[in-house]
Amino acid sequence: MPNRPFVVDDVGAPLAGAEAAALLFSALRVCAAAAFGSVCPVVLGGMLRLGRLCAHLREADARPCAAVSEGEEERHRAAFARYCEEGRERAMALGNRGPIRFGPDGKLAPDILESYYANGFYVLEQAIGSDELSELQRELEELLDNAPVARGETMDAHGRPVRWPEVYNLATPLSDPLGGTSKIGMWDWKKDQPYKDKHGRDGRNHIQMHEPPPPPGAPALVVATITRPLAVSEAALRISAHPNLLRVGEALSGPDMTPFVRRSSLSC
Repeated sequence: MPNRPFVVDDVGAPLAGAEAAALLFSALRVCAAAAFGSVCPVVLGGMLRLGRLCAHLREADARPCAAVSEGEEERHRAAFARYCEEGRERAMALGNRGPIRFGPDGKLAPDILESYYANGFYVLEQAIGSDELSELQRELEELLDNAPVARGETMDAHGRPVRWPEVYNLATPLSDPLGGTSKIGMWDWKKDQPYKDKHGRDGRNHIQMHEPPPPPGAPALVVATITRPLAVSEAALRISAHPNLLRVGEALSGPDMTPFVRRSSLSC
């Protein structure tokens, strides 16, 4: 793996437990915004889960501590803002971002590959057109608007038939229905059985996030994920097979690359 382009500098005393997780969550937000201009859905989903996990850790890691003065709190706030800005400046100075480009042979520009291997990542700008992204957003909003009102229901909130009732996973607002459970696991192909870690756990998400009570007036259920988006969204299918993205995959994996998705879902 190429060298890591970022070095985390201390901005005070060593951080532990919830403080470290909260710092990582905030840093992810800054890095995502710097990399994408706005936060993409995949990054956002990971940040939301990490952010809620931070809240859980804060409760689990609660310890008596001395009161923090207003001046000290402001000093730490300013130090962290300065840390984020310095990190953003360093990220922008790496030179590993720009519009996607291809050479005369139709392959990804060599300097993009060189920067990718040197820095470990490359931010491809304008790889997918704004019209394509708008179409994807429109179709996803239509899917959400056509969601069933309850589990097992076939009608949406507008009294219309749900077109794809089997793809919606509903959950209580602000809940974590998968954390700390075995509902989603990994398969051990060598043993032909669910994979278990050294503690005998077979769930993918070992820790359940903090579940705050929903605000007054919140719906009983909301859409948590939409499974098989490539089967129900033409825009998602087209983007998954976008020529620009496939050529990037070919540049990294070779000409015999075969795109394959066993299962996909969209977090809402």
